[in-house]
This record gives sequence, structure tokens and C-alpha cells, in this order.
Amino acid sequence: MGRKVLVALDDSESSYRAARAVRELFGDTDVEVLGINVASLPQTWIAPGLGYGMVAPLFPPSISDDAEEVAMRQARDEAAAVLERTGLTDATAMGAVGDPVQAIVTAAAQFDVDVIVVGGDEGGFFGRLLDHSVARALLRDARRPVLVVPPASTE
Repeated sequence: MGRKVLVALDDSESSYRAARAVRELFGDTDVEVLGINVASLPQTWIAPGLGYGMVAPLFPPSISDDAEEVAMRQARDEAAAVLERTGLTDATAMGAVGDPVQAIVTAAAQFDVDVIVVGGDEGGFFGRLLDHSVARALLRDARRPVLVVPPASTE
């Protein structure tokens, strides 16, 4: 196989649109498709009281390697489920743990993909203001082409 496509996946409608776009655009070609889902580890913060009405956060306890492995396996399983539901049955599912943008950029470099595909979310002003957009960050940080699949039309 000559070309490689990395599609960012989670259990959102934008991910399903991205996976369907990959199938429609590259399904009849000799392209290797990699699907990645990135999980975050649960963080436990301890905030003991420091007198009346004051709290100070302490560093979270370290997360065991087993917890990271479980999270990575669950992320891979979720990616596999999205790939299966969208008809990309020959694709390779991958899981990662950590910051989604950094994990996707790292996987794209590691597997030398030709394009990263991600679903874009439609959001109003407040959604864009408060929500971290993985698509926007990938456009800024990735050093290879990024295809952002737009939201479904509401017309």
C-alpha cells in the first residue's frame, strides 16, 4: 500500500462523518486507513482544607501503568467500533492516551501518514469560545495535510 490516511475517531457524530468521508473518498483506492481514538486518564485531585474556606490543590497521585493500558485498550476498542459501524472494516484501530491533538500529531508522524482526517463541529460563538477544537488545533499544529469534514447541513 502506498498512501496512508489517519482518521481521528470518538463516539461523536463528527467522527462518524469523518469515517464515512474516508470510506467515500478513499474506499476504492489502495490506501491504508488508520483510525485513532485518544482517551484521557481519570485524574484524582486532593484538595485538603487549609483553614476556614481555603483549599489548595495538590498534585494528583500517579496513575499506574495498568490504568494507562486499560484506557488505551478502551480507546482502541472505541475506534474499532466506529470503523466497523462506518464500513471501514479493513482499517487498523489504534488507541492512545493523553492530549488528543498531540497524540494524533505523534501518530501521524510515527506512521508517516499522507493526510489526517477529522470531523469539524458546528458551534456557535460561545461553543468556539469555551470549547477546545481538535480540528482547529490540528490545522495549526500538524505538519501534514489535514482534511476537516464539515458538519452535516441542516437545510
